[in-house]
Amino acid sequence: MVRHDQKIFEYPLDEQPKWSSDLYYFKEGKSRDKAAELISRAVKYGESYEAELEVINAKGEVIWALIHGEAEHKNGRCTRIFGSLQNIDARKKVAIEDQKIARFNETLASLPISDHILKGKLSESKELITRAVCRALKVNTVSIRLFDKHKTQLSPIASYSQNNSDNNTPWRQHDIPDFLPP
Repeated sequence: MVRHDQKIFEYPLDEQPKWSSDLYYFKEGKSRDKAAELISRAVKYGESYEAELEVINAKGEVIWALIHGEAEHKNGRCTRIFGSLQNIDARKKVAIEDQKIARFNETLASLPISDHILKGKLSESKELITRAVCRALKVNTVSIRLFDKHKTQLSPIASYSQNNSDNNTPWRQHDIPDFLPP
């Protein structure tokens, strides 16, 4: 009999993934840490769990799965953990993309509210704009750059860095030819 998790995650019929005991099926980082915490609580306290986590399929691809688990206890000891896995990769990726779009829209919608932007004070607005872009893209550094008249150099006209790094160095064609081809 083919197990549902083998089919979803493309494991061969002779390999039996043991999701509850081998955390290497979960993507390293947040998903693996959360799986370890949920399984530990199920074993110790008998708590059931359900979470959306990233798992690694047999091809080494990262996919999103809904993990549900229940612990069975006998005489005060956990004897097994059972549950289900559901491939939610497509739905989760759409939801993540929707969250990004909502964050971008929120950032764009907040820009016109600024007095500097409403009054056309561009020099004062540049930091506000770069800071908002930093927040929207969830990055540490943003710069707005313009080409020189020969198109061989990009010089910053505005920049913002959350870690106070210097972001005002021009980008020159001879320093980064792959980025600024002739």
